[in-house]
Amino acid sequence: MNQNLTLAFPSEWISWHSLVFPKGRQWRAALAFALEDKLATDVQQLRVIPVGSTTSGIGQVAVVAQQDLDRFSEQHPQNHAIWTPDFMRLPWQSGQVSLWAESPNRWLLRWGEWEGTAGHPQVIQVLIQALPESQRQLIMIYGEVDESQLPKAVTLLHHAVSALPPLQPVFDLRQGVGQHQWHWSGLGEWKLPVGLLAGVLLLTLIMNLFTTWQQAGATEQLQKQTQALLKSHFPEIKRLVNPIVQAKAVAKERMAVQAQLQTSPLLALSRVDALLVNAPAVSQIQLSSGRIELSWNSSLTDAVLSRPLVIEGWQAQWRGTQQLVLTVQGDQP
Repeated sequence: MNQNLTLAFPSEWISWHSLVFPKGRQWRAALAFALEDKLATDVQQLRVIPVGSTTSGIGQVAVVAQQDLDRFSEQHPQNHAIWTPDFMRLPWQSGQVSLWAESPNRWLLRWGEWEGTAGHPQVIQVLIQALPESQRQLIMIYGEVDESQLPKAVTLLHHAVSALPPLQPVFDLRQGVGQHQWHWSGLGEWKLPVGLLAGVLLLTLIMNLFTTWQQAGATEQLQKQTQALLKSHFPEIKRLVNPIVQAKAVAKERMAVQAQLQTSPLLALSRVDALLVNAPAVSQIQLSSGRIELSWNSSLTDAVLSRPLVIEGWQAQWRGTQQLVLTVQGDQP
């Protein structure tokens, strides 16, 4: 039986996103549509897999093209195997990144619990340089790597490839996590106490909601009385400080920070590497403010040049057959 078999799924085929998980029984089916504006592609052709969430409802999802899932399934017909991103074989903890030189043309990098990728060494080097210094204080290296290709003034720790732990079935890309959280199957004798506990919690929630509603009504009445008092004694006051306006200002600042993250060269280069599958290796990468230039030593094929390059927050433009220019949206390339 191969029920415990874990297969390494290529990280280049996966993109990672954070979002607030939809509510309701059909929350899994709604995940793709919650990402529709970010993905800029037909969500019917994608598979969105939830991999983790917090108590606040914000979670991580992995997005894979259905054709890539079908391709991997044809290559690995084991029905009971677990598919896990290959970069998760690398160990990780806060303040360090792990690097595995799997081959001369493919490195794997992990810099977070749900953050990692694989690609050509030149692309991985740029990704490491773009990481905050606090996030890459220590670089764990597996395999043969030229240290001159890595950032200076960081601690490098070399390990043999044999020291890599085996790939653990953290989650299955075909199912995600929490797939049984809405079912009673397997609870057995715990059904009754769990049901009673759920009833108590529901009753407590209703009472809290009723108390909150009463307090909200009293607060609204107090605000009305305060406004009437101020208007009668200070008619020159035209507008009171509105907490809602303050909340909108905070939300606007958060959206601005999110927009800055979307224009990160790190994410743009990772997306280009995923889109230009089977393309020749990049010979040169130049970074400047709001601009990335990628060059190849030889002309790219028409099949590569004709691929649509949809990268959120960036404008992509081919300069001939050997150069690609990425500029932040809104700037002139």
